[in-house]
Amino acid sequence: DLSQNKLTHLPDKVFETLTSLTNLDLSSNQITQVSEKSFHGVTQLQRLYLQSNSIKTIHPAAFNSLENLLELKLQGNMLTSLPTLSMPQLLLLDLRFNTFPLLGPTHLQTPNLEALLLAGVGLTSLNMELMLSLKNLHYLDISGNELKSFPVALKETPRLLHLNLAGNPMRTLKPEDLQNLDELIELDISSLSLQSLPEELPQLLPNLKKLTVAENPFNCLCNLAWLPRWLRTQVITLVRTEETRCHFPPINAGKVLPRLEH
Repeated sequence: DLSQNKLTHLPDKVFETLTSLTNLDLSSNQITQVSEKSFHGVTQLQRLYLQSNSIKTIHPAAFNSLENLLELKLQGNMLTSLPTLSMPQLLLLDLRFNTFPLLGPTHLQTPNLEALLLAGVGLTSLNMELMLSLKNLHYLDISGNELKSFPVALKETPRLLHLNLAGNPMRTLKPEDLQNLDELIELDISSLSLQSLPEELPQLLPNLKKLTVAENPFNCLCNLAWLPRWLRTQVITLVRTEETRCHFPPINAGKVLPRLEH
């Protein structure tokens, strides 16, 4: 564990003698770049944590020998491009809070990936081919991006269990958006500027256990009457209940939505 050591660079082949190293934590340093030979020789590495540094560039071949990697954390750096990650074993990839407005299948050759975290990377769309290539994806965080509509590419992720879409400027959610997501057990659609939710939601997401819809300007007219009733059936947990309130009509403004009596 070399985290929080004020390291500013990684000399070439610095870990070369540690051939059986499996976990390497270099998080919370001041590393600015990863060179071609930074991780030379550590072929048994399974977990590489580089989050919370100031990394701007990663050499295209920097990770070439890391074929056994299971987890790669790069969140909270200053990356604007990503080398091709050819990692057949990789299960978790965290790229949050960098800048990758366009991510495609050429970047991620990670067929076994289960968790992909892309919050706050400036995404304007979600690449269909990328989602098609990630057959085992269970956990996807694309919160805090610039997605103006529900990504059509999510129709290609039928095994998804956890989906976080919070804080995107979507404004509407249609029943067809949720088709093919019937395995979902957790959904966060808070702060999307939604005024209503599709009444078919309970049928479309029969396995849902946790729902977050906080900080949306809900119009609590009759077309949302189903929601408090459904929430009272106890099959589902509403997260951040106190932040889930009506904005309209004026008679209901400020009321906590799940407690409404229709």
